[in-house]
Amino acid sequence: MTFEDFCGGPFWDDEFVWDIDNPNLTFCFQRVILQWVPCVFLFVFSIYDILKITESRYRDIPWNWYNLSKMLVIFLLMCMSWIDLGMVVSYQDEQGLYDVQILTAVFNALAYVSET
Repeated sequence: MTFEDFCGGPFWDDEFVWDIDNPNLTFCFQRVILQWVPCVFLFVFSIYDILKITESRYRDIPWNWYNLSKMLVIFLLMCMSWIDLGMVVSYQDEQGLYDVQILTAVFNALAYVSET
């Protein structure tokens, strides 16, 4: 499977990126690099975070406005990513849907779940 089958277009296109009037990144680059790299970074370092929490004597975190607001924002982002995943799955029979869209929605949802 090539990136064109996976994303529906090229991974990198110099003419598209360096267009003087309207420069833009390709759809595949936006989905794979700009969304998957932060998710992978979060997954890798959440393993370290889990190890530090389990080994800590002070693992009980007091509830305060900062923790509650952070949980609320993460919950809202998680709901939005699950809605995005639902919309992607519901449009699965459409011709313009590619595998990268499904995997990006799943990675984003899992990243928000692992953050809570």
